[in-house]
Amino acid sequence: MFNKLKMALISKLILRPPDMSKDFKIFCDGSTVALSAILMQEDDKPQKNYVVAYASRKLLPRERKYAIVEHELMATVFALTKFKHWTHGKKIEVFSDHRPLQWLNSLIKLSSRLAQWNLIIQDYDLITTYIPGEKQIADSLTCLE
Repeated sequence: MFNKLKMALISKLILRPPDMSKDFKIFCDGSTVALSAILMQEDDKPQKNYVVAYASRKLLPRERKYAIVEHELMATVFALTKFKHWTHGKKIEVFSDHRPLQWLNSLIKLSSRLAQWNLIIQDYDLITTYIPGEKQIADSLTCLE
């Protein structure tokens, strides 16, 4: 069953090489267990996306104690650094199911961790878009445990 699912996820119809003339979309999610990200691009057909890459990792024991906003921002930073060779210098739309990330730049007082991650994010041309949790496709990759 696992091998069948693995083959379905990496088949040609799902996973494609990036078109460097197009912008990227990143769906990312953070939980108390893991971080996940899916790099996508829009197909030639409008409103149709295809997957370029998947990424996920388990959190370290100390990272599990972070606040929810830190998990979500850490997932965004994880995605940007993991896919940097494709996304740097491109316009990126990041989809997150955590609404406060949209206003990160307007916050006056940030923890040192949030401030450090915010500096990393400023290197990219990105727009953060809120997406409801039930429509967040990266959620399935954060259920590692």
